[in-house]
Amino acid sequence: SLWRRYLSKTRGSAASPRLLLYPPSRSASSLLRATLGALLGLLALGLLHEAVRDLGLSAAVAAFGAEATLLFALPGAKVSQPRTVLLGNTVAAAVGVLVRHGYALGALLAALRRGDDAADVHMRLADVHWSAPAVAVALAVAAMVALRVPHPPGGALAFLAVTVPVQPWLHFSFILLPALCGSILLVFIAVFFTNLFPDASYPISYK
Repeated sequence: SLWRRYLSKTRGSAASPRLLLYPPSRSASSLLRATLGALLGLLALGLLHEAVRDLGLSAAVAAFGAEATLLFALPGAKVSQPRTVLLGNTVAAAVGVLVRHGYALGALLAALRRGDDAADVHMRLADVHWSAPAVAVALAVAAMVALRVPHPPGGALAFLAVTVPVQPWLHFSFILLPALCGSILLVFIAVFFTNLFPDASYPISYK
């Protein structure tokens, strides 16, 4: 039945060779699937963002524009599979946050050694050294490759983790939201929307 076939696809199935090709098909079905999927996914992220913005949190970050492109335009690609998306984004965000705190700790110790007053110390902690984004992305790439989950939007999340101005006590929340929760939401929508189309299947594998 159609329902059983749909459920089978949501559990991960072998993709047709056409789905794994790049560039993706320009058929009407593929264009509709990619367009509506990206629209639904990012609208959902927008709603989540509105729900948490008063808490000083964010769910709508630029990296998820790239994420939606991968999930809905290239559902058969290795970098689009759930394990790669969820683990790659979360690990990369965690690396970025740790790099940011490492730089902040270094700045704090340097300021204390100089005997700076409290106001100067607070100002220095808010600054991001020009080398921090490069270090964060490089280490995030290394971590993702080591775990075999290289994921392009993960590099963007690592970059954002050290450059987006947030309150110090919210830095670690970046790993949970937007990185992990945003990724889960987009993957959830990709699984249940993409498989509505008879010529598409997502995910190919959860491994």
